[in-house]
Amino acid sequence: AEEPLRLAASSQPLGMATDHARGRYWVLDKSSGRLTLTAIKPDGTVEGTMNSRDNLTNAQAPPFDSGEAYVGDIGGKRAQVTVYQVTEPWPGTEILKAIAYPLTYPDGSHDAAAILVDGFHRISVVTKGPNSGIYQAVPTPSRDTPSPLTRVANAPDGVTDAVVLQDGRLVLRTATTIYALDATSYATLGQADIGVTERG
Repeated sequence: AEEPLRLAASSQPLGMATDHARGRYWVLDKSSGRLTLTAIKPDGTVEGTMNSRDNLTNAQAPPFDSGEAYVGDIGGKRAQVTVYQVTEPWPGTEILKAIAYPLTYPDGSHDAAAILVDGFHRISVVTKGPNSGIYQAVPTPSRDTPSPLTRVANAPDGVTDAVVLQDGRLVLRTATTIYALDATSYATLGQADIGVTERG
């Protein structure tokens, strides 16, 4: 049997993303209050961590696409959120700053726990709570001033995680259900009960 994944006792993992090209997983950790990603091998052993000097308020999501790791500092009800981009993260390194993209909702404050990053590196935030939805950023958001998000679709309430599949479909997860969506129309292509009671 394979050994289980063992993180440091102080770790507070928030999510995991797959780096297909290098055969590793990246785990987002919030225990330090800084942007910290831990690299995990497929056999569950820890390769090392990568730290940034950026302080996170309420990080939630760590998607990975084409050599870019993204961290969504999007939790808690607020009108402006920040998504950080880390190019080619490497275990055991420290960078001065990740690239921060401040984003603003067009319709007031929202709480969120998931972001999507598609093959064109376009960022979307999936909100939760009343009137939950998918909000998409402009193709090239500014690093200096907040860029507006646009509401492009409704979303089921309580989305805790989301991913863009390699064929472009979107997958949203709530505590009880998985939803597959078309990437263009956002129509629901299918859904399935998770069958577990654990949240995470």
